[in-house]
Amino acid sequence: MSQSNYFLGNSGKLIKFDAHKTPEFAVKNNIDWAIYGTDKDWYNQHPDYLIHLYNSSPKNNAIINEKCSYIEGQGLTYSSVGIGTGDKLLLSSYISKFKDSKVFQRSIKDVVIQGGFANEMIYNKGLDKVEPFHIDFSHIRVSKPEYDDQGRLKDPVYYYTSDWSKRNPTKNPDWTIFEMFDPNEKADKSKRYLFYYKDYRPNLGVYPLPEYAPCVPYVAADYEISNFTYNNVKNGFSSGYLVNFYNGEPSEKQKRDIQAAWNGSKHGTDQAGNNILSFNEDKDSGVEITPISPNGQDERFLNLNNSIREEIYAGHGVDPVIVGLKGDSGFNNNADEKRTAIEGWQNGYVDSRQQIFEDYFTNILNFNGVKGSIEVIKKKPITVQPSESEIREVLTVKERRERIGYSGEKPEETKITVEMSKDDQLLKMFESCGISDDKLVTIDSRQVPIFGTEDAFNKELEYKEQFATQLEINVLKMLISGASSVDIRKSLDISEESYNAAIKNLTDEGLLSDSGEPTDKGEKEAEKDEIFVVYKYEKRSDVSGSSIIDTTRDFCRDLVIQSRFKSWTLDEIKRMNNGMGLDVFTSRGGWRTIEGTDRHVPFCRHVWSQRLVRRK
Repeated sequence: MSQSNYFLGNSGKLIKFDAHKTPEFAVKNNIDWAIYGTDKDWYNQHPDYLIHLYNSSPKNNAIINEKCSYIEGQGLTYSSVGIGTGDKLLLSSYISKFKDSKVFQRSIKDVVIQGGFANEMIYNKGLDKVEPFHIDFSHIRVSKPEYDDQGRLKDPVYYYTSDWSKRNPTKNPDWTIFEMFDPNEKADKSKRYLFYYKDYRPNLGVYPLPEYAPCVPYVAADYEISNFTYNNVKNGFSSGYLVNFYNGEPSEKQKRDIQAAWNGSKHGTDQAGNNILSFNEDKDSGVEITPISPNGQDERFLNLNNSIREEIYAGHGVDPVIVGLKGDSGFNNNADEKRTAIEGWQNGYVDSRQQIFEDYFTNILNFNGVKGSIEVIKKKPITVQPSESEIREVLTVKERRERIGYSGEKPEETKITVEMSKDDQLLKMFESCGISDDKLVTIDSRQVPIFGTEDAFNKELEYKEQFATQLEINVLKMLISGASSVDIRKSLDISEESYNAAIKNLTDEGLLSDSGEPTDKGEKEAEKDEIFVVYKYEKRSDVSGSSIIDTTRDFCRDLVIQSRFKSWTLDEIKRMNNGMGLDVFTSRGGWRTIEGTDRHVPFCRHVWSQRLVRRK
């Protein structure tokens, strides 16, 4: 129900001010879709109004961007528990597709701003697999609710166009009708399908409301205050003038024409510092211009800023420190306070939002026959402790020994210093190279005994040969080069059955046409980097406890920390071998005491692991 406030003017006439109200989603008999908002300025365009507020309110913009950033985290990965290498390769391939199409990032933005997201589900030729593509949520309208003879709600139909402001949007060149995607129903090649997600609210109807809906009036006020301040600055902080016309009382239409000619008829924050026109009969003909004394209204506008900010943060459910602000103090630099706030927010709001997308993408892959589950990589937490490398720079060898529980003095002090010096040189070489993990997609990982550089090379070859995807890429490349099927099988030493399976997979993925010719997509895929092996230094799988303990060597400690964020290729490790005159794989060294015994073994709790990866 509409709410209004009334003000009694000097003339005795009641002036009506409409109160802000929740948008209404109406149904009309002569229109197939439900009206997305009935406000006269944004009729059937409520999503565009929310986007306008996102683009115009600095506080709202900052909060939404921070929400999206944390929900996206560091991207998508998969859980490899209980699945084979074939499914791992498929999972990795799908994640790369989701990343390339930006369906994850864009769907997050839509659901945070508007309360929902929409993806077109593109079927393959066999109609048994789908791939999601982002559709701008603001461009979708939902059919009016209809019921069958049994009183059951029928599946909705979705209407798309990029311009809903037209009187007849069905005439737009991009007008499209989508059916609801139902994984349990057989698809029709002649139709297009849409997955439409909306946040739940009681008594909601066909369209969602954003999670910050209660604070939308304050978001709008934030924009108006910014606009008022801007126009006051633009007008030199002038309060304007009172302009008296002594030519008699004109008609209302004449007044409007004069006012429009003088400074425009629009009022509001756009007219901060503009003039007031008055029409009189008290004096002789002429015009009198009188400056208006400042009444402090700009100060009153600015004083609203604090209360508006609090309401916006409350409506979004966000602690101001998360976006770098705190109360009246401006920017917040307390890392410990921010870390605590973010941890609580991550465990509550962010985790629940990420779960929506994890379930969504996992269900898509399961529909496509791929085992496993999709997960969102959470953002790295804020750390306040100094890194081991920072500690190393300020502590002496004696201080480092005392820090891990050894005596500061030892007869072999000189020898240890020399050994640590070599370790330091080697660590610097590790720091100067390597590939950041955020540039790689991990397909598989394993820990195997590596007895030297040559052994690592042989194990790399064996590792890569386990994966069918590499075979398919090799088949694709040879087809592009014009090789016959006989030549390909002979060159790759594979059976006719393996060759046919590779051809089928390449066709299903759209890399080959039905006639067996490489498609444009296939030629681009063949140009991508092949899978390769990288190395990390990590805790042995048969060792319990943390990766780093009190007795961990400084060398191991630093290398484990580096391995948390990057990996190294065999070529990079070989260059270290040549530069140091040693074999890195045999230099992990150290002694380890087996837990619960007094037995000591001549190797530490860490080992080099191999990871099969491809570049993003």
